[in-house]
Amino acid sequence: MSSTTYFSGGTERHWQYPKEFIEDENLGRRHRPSSEVRHIKRTDKKLVYDAIYSFDQYGRRYAEVLNPKKRNKFLILFGCSYTYGNGLNDNQTLNYFLAKKLPNFYPYNYAIGASGSNTMLALIQENQFHNQISQKVGIFIYVYINAHIDRAAGLLPSVRWNKSTPNFDYTDDGHFIRNGSLESAHPLRLQFYNFIDRLLTFLDRRKIIFPKVGTKEIAYTCQLIAESKTEFLKQYPDGQFYTYIHPLGRMEPRIEHCLLQKNVPILHSKSLPEGSTILGDGHPNEKANNLITDELSQIIRNL
Repeated sequence: MSSTTYFSGGTERHWQYPKEFIEDENLGRRHRPSSEVRHIKRTDKKLVYDAIYSFDQYGRRYAEVLNPKKRNKFLILFGCSYTYGNGLNDNQTLNYFLAKKLPNFYPYNYAIGASGSNTMLALIQENQFHNQISQKVGIFIYVYINAHIDRAAGLLPSVRWNKSTPNFDYTDDGHFIRNGSLESAHPLRLQFYNFIDRLLTFLDRRKIIFPKVGTKEIAYTCQLIAESKTEFLKQYPDGQFYTYIHPLGRMEPRIEHCLLQKNVPILHSKSLPEGSTILGDGHPNEKANNLITDELSQIIRNL
């Protein structure tokens, strides 16, 4: 396999063999189906991680599941790199640990790295999960972090890589209709953001969120999550949809208030101890995922 250096900045370097993402007409990008990707991150001084990602024929993060025929319920996970397991091997992921702790559930990890709530809604709308999942009943868990707000709304810095992701416009009755991508729906706005991006780069402030998240972005993200629940329940009327607040991600209080008003149940997480992130990276590590799945599996048993 050929090497792809997909990021190089400062003292940090990334390599992937092959590159994990492919372009996708509906979602903008998705993980490469039926593939095994080696991802290496290092600095000039040390190796941060060297991990293997396995993706199945639908681009879902794969990990071994014992006794699959005995599992009569599904557990769909959606989120970003915190959920699919950036920097971790297959046997260190959320879906791997959940499969060990919930013998009646088959976990499916649909998370897409660096994505937002807009991608989740488009994924549910495009997917007839019945064609991809053999179990007839189950649970959808959206693993939320606050970064999903600016990603869904197409703000800087995330619009650098998310401009091809789904755009939704409000209809007269307050719901959503798909309207292309962030780039195709808002070309002038993105041109302006590109100018601001060059200015922020000159000022060495490329990580700043521009413009600031406001009431409009909060309402937009809340509606994306609420409609994701609605669309999922259309496919599985007896299913359950939950938003789980990742312990490393928190939730904007206005989002939480809005979701509760729209009857979207929220699962709160406990804090993680020190040493729960990959050293030199910040993503959750194996220890974090083990603790998270202890908590989630207990919650799921009590639902």
